[in-house]
Formats: sequence, C-alpha cells, structure tokens
Amino acid sequence: MLSISRGTLRSALRRLETGGEIIRRQGSGTFAGSVGITPGFERGRLRVDSYTARARRDDLTLAELRIESWTLDARAAEVLSVPEGRRSTRVSRLLTVGECRAVLSDDVFHPRVSLPDDGRLRAALQRGDSMFQVLAATRTPPAVSRTLISTMLLHPADALGRQLGLEAPTACLMLEEVVFGEAGQPLLFARDVALPTEVQLQVVRSSGVPRPPDPTVVRAPGPAGASD
Repeated sequence: MLSISRGTLRSALRRLETGGEIIRRQGSGTFAGSVGITPGFERGRLRVDSYTARARRDDLTLAELRIESWTLDARAAEVLSVPEGRRSTRVSRLLTVGECRAVLSDDVFHPRVSLPDDGRLRAALQRGDSMFQVLAATRTPPAVSRTLISTMLLHPADALGRQLGLEAPTACLMLEEVVFGEAGQPLLFARDVALPTEVQLQVVRSSGVPRPPDPTVVRAPGPAGASD
C-alpha cells in the first residue's frame, strides 16, 4: 500500500518508538505516544516524572535521593484509594541548579506496585529514568496521568520551606500528579514543588488507552505547608 519495503517500515517504527511518538507493547499493539524528549541527564535536562525539568543552564543536578518505607497520610491514602495508615514505598528527590534548590519531588507508590529492590531503583533514578519508566518495567505499567498545577506561597517556617532552605516567603508552583494503570487503578501519587529558578517544567503525557479513567479528584493544596 505504501510502496516501501518492510525494512524501511521497521526502521521508521523504531525511530518513532525511540523518540517517544509511539509505544509498542508485545501482545497489545502500537499506540500513539508523547512528543519525543531525550531522557536522562543531558544538557541540563532531567526527567522528573511524566514532565521534564529543564534548566536554562547545564547544571541541573539530582542533589538528594531518598527511598523509604512510608506510612500513607490521609491525602495519599485518599488519592491511591487505600486505607490510611498502610505502608508503601516513598521516593523523595531534590534537584538543584548550581547551588540553588529548584525542585522538591515526593512520589508515593500504591502498595500493590511491585518495585525493583532499592539498589536497582536508586540506580535507575540516578541515571535519569522517570517514574513512568520505572512503572513500565513492573507488572502494572502506567497508561495515563493527570496533573494539577497550582501556585502556593511558602514561608521559611513551613515544613516545605525548611526543606527547601528558604530565607523569605517565596511563591512557587505545586504539581500534583496521579498515574493510572490500564484498568484505571491508581499506581502513583506525586507531589512536586518548583521554586522560581532557571528551570522550565514541560508536561509530557503518554497513554495506551483511548481515554483516561475517571480518577480520584485531586484537590488544590490548602494553606502553605498543609500538604506536607
């Protein structure tokens, strides 16, 4: 029909898959993906989750990484549709631009998600893999995500303000994302705070289903520090 050889077609599909424009899943088929974005650490760009933090300079760094077993608070339990007090895996990351703190990332997995051991998970995140990539390697791959982006004012005395080392009240962006599996089940709840530094956030979504499920409603954050 296209008057091209099978080899040319395979090559074109490989390029589209590498660039992220399509997703190929054995046994399921080929789906439209996201706009291609180079993953990992390259030219000041770091894949944080299904969005990308990109610095205007070439010194965006993963400064801190913590993986721990964590008791779900009321907010995370509600979003992930599990009883409050259940334990799950929590990943906290701090990104810096030069010596300035830029993005504080907090990701909580649903207890049903079977993750690699801490050593392999740490290695994947340190080389720049996104949470989507981490989930894609599990038995419950992601299908769609929804992100709420809002503004908030942090004070140095707030819990988040102390973590970010603030010296004065600072306006920032709060990103709250829920990642769902192919059956509509929540897999991950991510909360990220971005300070006004030389970082641009670019949202990237990818889905293998025709439309997203009806998710748990993610409310806008309350007073500064309340979501912590």
